[in-house]
Amino acid sequence: SIYEENNAFVKNNLSLFGEIDQRFRFVAPKNRLENADRLRESWLKGRDKRAYIAKISDQKVGYFYGEQQDASSFYMRVSVIDKKFRGQGIYSRFLDFFLSELKEAGYERVVSDHKPHNLGVLIPKLKAGFYIHGMHFDERWGNLVRLVYFPHQDRRKFYEDICTPAMP
Repeated sequence: SIYEENNAFVKNNLSLFGEIDQRFRFVAPKNRLENADRLRESWLKGRDKRAYIAKISDQKVGYFYGEQQDASSFYMRVSVIDKKFRGQGIYSRFLDFFLSELKEAGYERVVSDHKPHNLGVLIPKLKAGFYIHGMHFDERWGNLVRLVYFPHQDRRKFYEDICTPAMP
């Protein structure tokens, strides 16, 4: 596969790339590598896509959609709650369910982008354990806050150790 060929090329030509500092590279433990291989194949064949509808009784009150971003990451693209049902914890309950599903599927990262003023999404995601990873500008959508979530505690710790400044 292209991945294996590129990986072999990099390993055989490390002098071209300089030393790779292993402190700044997370490698999943062996018990999760099987999931990683399955997700990599899924990504190469066509991305994993997931869509959900939230209902109260028979009434549709929310819609959620996302897709595999790469071999280990899932991108949460769309989250919509009907205005009449916002502020009732529907999104937080969906997050609990969905993040559990993605962990079970073997994803190592969950990523999403949001307008900085979209507190109805940002606050529940931060409470669920997402990190603010950064901001970027998209000419179509304007300024966006990038959030990232790590389903596995070892990866969360790695991120905190590497990416969180030490407090005095």
